[in-house]
Amino acid sequence: MKKQRILDILPDRPQSHLADYWRSIPRKERLNVKFFICDMWQPYTEPAQSFFPNAKIIVDKYHFIRQVTWAIENVRRRLQKSMPVSLRKYNKRRRKLILTCYKKLKDENRQACDLMLLYSEDLRQAHRMKEWFYDICQMKAYRQGI
Repeated sequence: MKKQRILDILPDRPQSHLADYWRSIPRKERLNVKFFICDMWQPYTEPAQSFFPNAKIIVDKYHFIRQVTWAIENVRRRLQKSMPVSLRKYNKRRRKLILTCYKKLKDENRQACDLMLLYSEDLRQAHRMKEWFYDICQMKAYRQGI
C-alpha cells in the first residue's frame, strides 16, 4: 500500500468516515501496515488500533511541540496578569525567547530570557520542562523511532 495522507482522500474527519474508508482497504493490506502516524485526535488513535493491529501508532512531533508551547504560554500568561504593566509589556514582547530552544539563542537573547526566568519559579520550571522535551527530541533513539 502506498503512503497516503488521509486528509487528501477524505473531505472531513468524522469517525464514521474514517471507519468506512479504512474498511475499504483489504484486511490483508491493513495487517501489513507497520506505522500509523497521526495527531492526538482520539477518533484517529482508537480505531487505528482495530483496523491496523500490527501498526505502531505514532503521534507526530508537531502535536507534541504544540502542546508544550501551549503549556508554557499558559504559565507565562497567568504570571503576566500579576506583573506590573512595564514588566508585563517586556515579557509579552519577548515571549518568543521563552519558546525558542535555549541552546539556539544568541548571547544577548539568552540574557533577556534569563531575566524573564528570574521572575518566577513556575516559569523556570515550565521552561526547564520545555528544554527537557526538546533534548528528548534531539536524542538519536527518538529520531530513529526506537
